[in-house]
Amino acid sequence: MSVLLAASAAACGSSSGSSGGGGEASDSEKAAWADTAYPEPDEAKMKEYATRLMNPDVDVNKLAPEIQTALMVAHTPLTDAQQKVFDKCMTQDTCETGTGKYYLAIVDDQVNTYYSVSRAETTAYAIKTGAIAKISYNTVNMNVQQYLSNFRTAIGQKADLIVSNFGGLGNQAGQVIAQAKAAGIPMTNGVATLSEDVMSKLSVQFSANLCDMWANGAQSIADKLEEEGKPLTYSLFTGPAGNAYAAFWQPCAEKALDEAGMKKVYTGNTEWTPQGTVKAAAALRASGKKPSLIAYDTFPENFMQAYIDAGDKDMPAFALTGASDIGTAKAYKDAQDAGLAPIVFVSPNNTWLSSIELSINLAIKDGKGPSSTKIDWPVNFSDFEQFVPQFDLTQNNFAFLGSPLSAEEQAAALKQ
Repeated sequence: MSVLLAASAAACGSSSGSSGGGGEASDSEKAAWADTAYPEPDEAKMKEYATRLMNPDVDVNKLAPEIQTALMVAHTPLTDAQQKVFDKCMTQDTCETGTGKYYLAIVDDQVNTYYSVSRAETTAYAIKTGAIAKISYNTVNMNVQQYLSNFRTAIGQKADLIVSNFGGLGNQAGQVIAQAKAAGIPMTNGVATLSEDVMSKLSVQFSANLCDMWANGAQSIADKLEEEGKPLTYSLFTGPAGNAYAAFWQPCAEKALDEAGMKKVYTGNTEWTPQGTVKAAAALRASGKKPSLIAYDTFPENFMQAYIDAGDKDMPAFALTGASDIGTAKAYKDAQDAGLAPIVFVSPNNTWLSSIELSINLAIKDGKGPSSTKIDWPVNFSDFEQFVPQFDLTQNNFAFLGSPLSAEEQAAALKQ
């Protein structure tokens, strides 16, 4: 399990650039990063990049300019010099890039591998733009008061940009979002679609619309289960009880699955940890409920392993509303080798959604946006089997599938 570092004052990277913070960039400064922060969109490349993100059916030409920019920047390799800055930033809590003007504060509410990789992707993105001079990291593990305090600290330190996943405690962040905006800091949500009252406080309401994904995909999932001769029953799982991410997607999934003729028979929580998932899998198997589908919002390998270890060929199918990792691919193959017939429906990679968040916020800060007050990244379920051949199964189990990071960059992120 990766552990994100608590806030301190160590610096990394070159010290030749501005330390950033508290001031608007001049026109000449903005011109310095015009090409690197806003590359021209290339349709063929964007299609390639979207497919790498496990979102092969998206129409890239219809995407908001900020998402087109995010696709182009996120998939541009770091230069050798930038790689050195990235490597140092992965071991420090405050780092200077040697370029740019702005001060970016990454403020998060959980400590786990997802947040480690998301932090690294946002860091890499910030370095590639050439616009970010300083990056700081402030992370707590589901502590509301400390999370809000970290926001206020970033505002007080005159951060120009703040990025947060908002995944666990986002619905408690309305007051600090309003404070940030009042201080001239653009605010956009990341992976989590928040409650309406909180979303209304944002500069831009971003959505990777999981409700649309379930509405479009539930019937296909039900049809697949019926073809396999399985009863149309399902269970819902998420991490910590009451988290912001599940508060959005679970009602949508339940509505769509019910309308597809399926029946919910079980709910559970995993804490989004391997230990919590092992415990949840054992409780599910002991319950005797035997759902044909587990709808879950992160990787399922510990669920799958429980059935493999027990020799239970009646493994449920999985529909994953969150990120998948190398462990998912390994468990999928292990299940096949054990004579099981795994069925996994996956959503596109979402560790990179904070890069979209940063792209939107940076465009606002530079006076180039927003293109709309509501911006969508369309997502749909895909059959996992089609992606398996492209994965390097020698990677760390916790490396995320579809991440724009290289294998080496993910490895560095997961050490923290």
